[in-house]
Amino acid sequence: MKKQEYLDPSMTDIFGELRHIKNYDTLMSFFDIMPLWVDIVLSLGIFGVFYGMWVLLMGILTDNDE
Repeated sequence: MKKQEYLDPSMTDIFGELRHIKNYDTLMSFFDIMPLWVDIVLSLGIFGVFYGMWVLLMGILTDNDE
């Protein structure tokens, strides 16, 4: 009961809604099955995509200055 005192009620509502989603348990079990290096490669790949988009955007913005 003490945990709910300093927990944001909106956050508990979000987590409560997540538990009602059917695919949430299967998604978490899927991530638990995968080894650690797969998680690292996936996270690095997602980060690389966003970093590549940012570099591309910066390159386009700097090219327009000429």
